[in-house]
Amino acid sequence: MVVQRDLDSIARGEEAHLTADEAQVIDVGVNVGHTLVKLKAIDRDREYIGFEPNAHCLRYTQQLISVNRFTRCTLVPIGISNRTGIMKLFMNPDADPSATIVEGFREPDRYARAVPVPVFVGDDVLDTLGIGQVAVVKIDVEGGELDVIEGLRRTLRQHAPYVFCEVLPVWDEHSEMGRFRLERQTALQTVLTELGYFIFRIHFY
Repeated sequence: MVVQRDLDSIARGEEAHLTADEAQVIDVGVNVGHTLVKLKAIDRDREYIGFEPNAHCLRYTQQLISVNRFTRCTLVPIGISNRTGIMKLFMNPDADPSATIVEGFREPDRYARAVPVPVFVGDDVLDTLGIGQVAVVKIDVEGGELDVIEGLRRTLRQHAPYVFCEVLPVWDEHSEMGRFRLERQTALQTVLTELGYFIFRIHFY
């Protein structure tokens, strides 16, 4: 889905915060750099800050940056959340795109291992990094989007960036896992509404 605060600005085509040279793109859930490559294909000089707690994914993406000679890229080896601490990253292969820090988001036997990773409150991290204007926030964290949004409340309120966020389906709302997912999705919608965002669903054909 994509969320945006100011519908009038979309209607008028006023997207100055996207065209400003200093506006930065935040990528929460880098994995192996798909969003990075797409961004640099569109705007090679745009500042990119990516967060990824999986060390295997970080190594691959750093090589990707070097081989393609991408500039203005920062990779941060942490997860973004609404808390600071050490959490378990549930995963199978080294660069598992379905890896998650949300216990209960999938069946217990889905993952073969749990790796301890650091997570930090998003607003605090951006402050520490000295991040200025934020144009876009992309979130792909396999069920952890509620925690990410809660941890970025101040940033979203201050900069009103576009937010592109993967939200996986509930499937069966009568199952325990389905109820868990639905509860988190409802809470996510509530937080975004409180922040003044409008939610749109993106269909891919």
